[in-house]
Amino acid sequence: MFTDTSYEAKVDIPYGQLKDVISWCSNNCSGDWRYSIIDNAGSFPGIYQFKFEDESDLITFLLRIK
Repeated sequence: MFTDTSYEAKVDIPYGQLKDVISWCSNNCSGDWRYSIIDNAGSFPGIYQFKFEDESDLITFLLRIK
């Protein structure tokens, strides 16, 4: 079960690349994860908040996304 004490990261993702990030999370995260849209991408990158159940998933995600 996903807890409220999850690990979070807000990231900017350019238009058209969210699907790749979601796919990466599905294939590489060992624990539960989710995301929410803070600001949709358009002319500028969108802002998304990703939450992870496992700290190592957060760290790996940040290394991949940055």
